[in-house]
Amino acid sequence: SLNNECPQIFANRIVGGITDKQRERGYEEYYSGSFDAKTLIKASQVLAEEIRLNDLLSKSLDIISENAGADKCAIILKRDDDWYVEAISDKGSSLNILENQLLRDSEDMPINILSYCVRTKEEFIMNSRENQNLILRDDYIQKNNPKSIAVIPSFVKKELRALLYIENKVASDAFSISKIQILRMLSGQIAISIENARLYEHMKQLNTAYQKFVPYKFLNTIGHKGILNVKLGDYNQRQMTAIFSDIRDYSTLSEKMSPKENFDFMNSYLNAVGPVVEKHDGIVMQFIGDGILSLFSDAENALNSAIETQQLVNEFNQKRIAENKTAIRLGFGVHTGMMILG
Repeated sequence: SLNNECPQIFANRIVGGITDKQRERGYEEYYSGSFDAKTLIKASQVLAEEIRLNDLLSKSLDIISENAGADKCAIILKRDDDWYVEAISDKGSSLNILENQLLRDSEDMPINILSYCVRTKEEFIMNSRENQNLILRDDYIQKNNPKSIAVIPSFVKKELRALLYIENKVASDAFSISKIQILRMLSGQIAISIENARLYEHMKQLNTAYQKFVPYKFLNTIGHKGILNVKLGDYNQRQMTAIFSDIRDYSTLSEKMSPKENFDFMNSYLNAVGPVVEKHDGIVMQFIGDGILSLFSDAENALNSAIETQQLVNEFNQKRIAENKTAIRLGFGVHTGMMILG
């Protein structure tokens, strides 16, 4: 049923209760047209169209603040088995997108109340007559004395995935039934949009990782736009220029360094040289110890890459000499001819 699929809309228990004043004001707003279906649809469209996580968090908080009349609002998300404060919007301050801020370590949130909502999967609406025990135990509330607080749980496939937090520092009973109802309906869309944005970010990270092993430029040389199109036995024959470069007498040099110094040296060297190959439209095919095998479709690009690499190593050596370290020498091998790529 719809009740089972969307519990955030038909929440049958609100911790903290609703005062008669809130209930009366909610009915008045509903029947007077403040419960704006057009606003709700527009907000849902904005959320559905955004795929970048930080932009989505920013727009979500703008929508929550605008529709709830909150001085402060935040989005708390479940990641793996823990809860994180992802973003906070405070009236008069710039949006704060947080990274790896655990809810239990936050000083800007009522941790006890939010933890209660996580455990019970229920809404919380603070008013002056209810939940005194929970309110009195919360350090944030005792320190900052907000007049109104509401927490709306957000579900995806019946699993609690997010909490929407709103706060008003001045007005008591600031969040009417109609405002809470709008947030209930928006909460599901926010949670789904955040899940989609996370998936998009994850796919971007996977693509970046794949490119380290199978660069797009290599896929293009065998006639494919992406790794999903590659089949066993695919190949292409074309003229290419190959360059192999290595550090002369590296074995002698490495014997004077500890294992950690060897790793640090190679990482600094390869991080400096690798981008030069890409800059000249080349493909780094292999890192072989201190050697680099790279391919170029244009011989002139290959030579320019070798020249710039040598210039870079000259600068690299100046730093090494200043640190009383031995300068390094490079050797290059270049060959142009027909090659089968696959």
